[in-house]
Amino acid sequence: EAVKKLAGIRELQRRFDLRPAEILAWYGNVDRHNTWSTSLYEERFLDPRMPRPLHPAFQDVFDADSSLWNVEAARSGLIAGLRVTEAELGLLTDADAADQALALLPVTSATAPLTIEIVSRLHRLVSFARANRLTLADLLLIRELSGAVALTGDDEAIATPDGTLAFLDLVARVKASALTIEEIHYLIRQVVAPESPLSIDDEELD
Repeated sequence: EAVKKLAGIRELQRRFDLRPAEILAWYGNVDRHNTWSTSLYEERFLDPRMPRPLHPAFQDVFDADSSLWNVEAARSGLIAGLRVTEAELGLLTDADAADQALALLPVTSATAPLTIEIVSRLHRLVSFARANRLTLADLLLIRELSGAVALTGDDEAIATPDGTLAFLDLVARVKASALTIEEIHYLIRQVVAPESPLSIDDEELD
């Protein structure tokens, strides 16, 4: 089983040309304590060169796994460290934004205390979406519609490289489809964002 997992990790590295720490973070917490070099966590959330001031919550998480600060308080640091927009972070942490855009629950609550598990979950989704050249919205929709377990945290089931590779095959089929992900979502769940071309207002129905 260990050999099978290692082979899966190597295949993901080959496909995406990512260093091991990045791919391993798809299955566990972001590395904080690298003996030989700066850890992935330090690079993303404790880098003094970041354009926004470092929030003390991230040092707390680095030192003790969690912080008394919540997700919303550390919002600017999350945007800088994850390299996302305000709107993208909203899909992951804001119940109203996630519901309005995708009719989904957010990955975590804005009022939840910031922990290494939450930081890692957010990083994992962003990292995986970027590696696959998907928007966060599209990744969240494919995950919801398929019920697949591609990453740790997608479900109570344990994520494995084999599951990730199977999900990648599904993503490839979706991308090759004549329909967009938004159109597939509409056909299956009858959900569409208000600003979408698929949206029809009451005046158009009259």
